[in-house]
Formats: sequence, structure tokens, C-alpha cells
Amino acid sequence: AVVSTQSTGTPESPVVTDDFDSFVKEATYLLLEIGGYSNEYLGDVEPGKFSSVRLNKFSVKNLAKFTADLSGLLFYRAIPLVKRSGTAYHQSQINEKSHQTEMIKLQSELIHCQQELNESRKEVIALQKQLIDGAEKSLSKVESTVQEFTSYSTVLQSAVTQCTSALAPGKLRAAISAAKEDLSCNLMVHGLSEREEEDLQSVVREMLGSLSPPEAPAIEAVQRVGMRTEGKQRPVKITLRSKDTVSRILARKTSLRNTVEFDRVYLSPDMTIEEREARGKLVVELKRRREREKEKTFCIRRGAVVEVSPEDR
Repeated sequence: AVVSTQSTGTPESPVVTDDFDSFVKEATYLLLEIGGYSNEYLGDVEPGKFSSVRLNKFSVKNLAKFTADLSGLLFYRAIPLVKRSGTAYHQSQINEKSHQTEMIKLQSELIHCQQELNESRKEVIALQKQLIDGAEKSLSKVESTVQEFTSYSTVLQSAVTQCTSALAPGKLRAAISAAKEDLSCNLMVHGLSEREEEDLQSVVREMLGSLSPPEAPAIEAVQRVGMRTEGKQRPVKITLRSKDTVSRILARKTSLRNTVEFDRVYLSPDMTIEEREARGKLVVELKRRREREKEKTFCIRRGAVVEVSPEDR
């Protein structure tokens, strides 16, 4: 079908849109219009057979009209289409470049993320290696500690075996007997006045000389026992050469009550911790009985609190 146009006036322009399909339709419409003008002004002329006679048919008026119509078609149809086409192509180029730039930016960000991921993987691997090294060191320390404990256990078992052998009932009784034998040469003095600078051995010799009858034994050692406390008198331990001498002095200890300087001095044998605890209980019992039975006289004798008869007083 051929789009026919009127020979008078300027062709009506279709509605201009930015859609590509509309652009194709307008271009097709333009070609059909040009074809319509050719048929109107030239008639049915075969290609290549135009002649001056045929062209002379155009009058000046018709030629001017044709030129005006063709110019209007060019300015109102062809040029706007070409401009829009160029503008659309330029915009498409700009959009493509923008897309390419965005794509390059995204690729760069992707590469950066991949690099960060690789760095993070390296850090994770390094941390895992540190953990493995730490676990190996801890395991080595544990193994070393186990070996040390094993060695200590072996030594302890050996020591326990030796102690068990040493603490056999027979050996233990022998050790206790030997300790008592050592203590049996000691004499404890209670209530002896304590001074800042004292010649303790001279004081002890004077005290022993005050016994009845007096004693002058060979003294191996003499010393105060315990920490010094303000207002208290520490006991004195005297070491003699034989237990017989100790027994003889203890038998005469009550004679010190008849002296002026040593009337408050009390002599006793040296005892072990267990013996001192038992002695303390006996002293408590002695005080209790004296308070309860004031008319009677009591004393400690052979490990017990006993009543003293009037004949023995």
C-alpha cells in the first residue's frame, strides 16, 4: 500500500517519541511520502527515461511548490529523525561507557574483596598454626610434667618403703627409748628469775648448791627454752652427764622451799610433748581436787593424782 499525500501544503508531522519502533515507523512514513511526491510530480516514468520534454511539464509554480514541500519534509521529518537518532546513539554510547565504568568498578571491588578474603585466610591459617604450636607445646609440657610426677612417685614410693621400714614397731620403740634416754639427762627448772644480762650457769650452780645436801655436778649445757615474753620467766634446761645425777637432784628438790632466793623454783624432769600433755591434764586434775577437798593434801606421783597422808607430809 502506498501512503498518498496531498500536493498542497506541508505534510503533517506524526507524533515524535523516543521509542525505537516509533522512529522506524516515522522513517518508513517519510520514504512513502517521498514516493508519493515523485508519483504526483513526475508521473509513471520508467527509471532512466527522463527527458527534458517530460520535465518541462512542470510549471514554475508547481516546481516552487514541490521545492517547498520537499524542504518542509526535510526540515520537519528527516532532520529531527537524524538528530534524535544521533542523540539516542550518543546517549547509548554514554550509557554503555557508564555501564562499562560501573562494571570495571564492580570488578575492582570484587578483586579487592578477593584480596581481603585471601588475607583473612592467611591470618586464619597463621592463627591455626599458632594454636597447633601452642597445643604441641602444652602437650610437651604435660608430658614433661607427667614424667616428673612419675619420677616423684617412684622416689616417694621408695621413701615410703624406707619410712615403713624405719617405722617398724621394734625400731620405733627403740627410737622412742633412745629419745627418752637423751631426755633423761635433762633437768627442767621453772620459776627461776630472768634478767637482761645474766650468768645463767653461775645462777644454776648456786641453786644446786642450795639443795640439802648440796649438789655440784658437771654441767654439760644450760639454756633458756622458748621465746622471750615480757612479764614471763622462761624455763631453764640443764643437761647433765648422767640420769642418775638428775634423779638424785629431783629427790632433793623440795629442799629449795626452805631457801630465800629459790623458794619459788620448781624442778622437773625433761619430757616429750605427749608426756607434757599428760602432765598438764594431771595438773588440772590436781587443782580441781585441791579446790574441792581443801582439808586434804594431794600431789602427783607416778603419773597420777594421789592423796598425801599426814605421816608423809
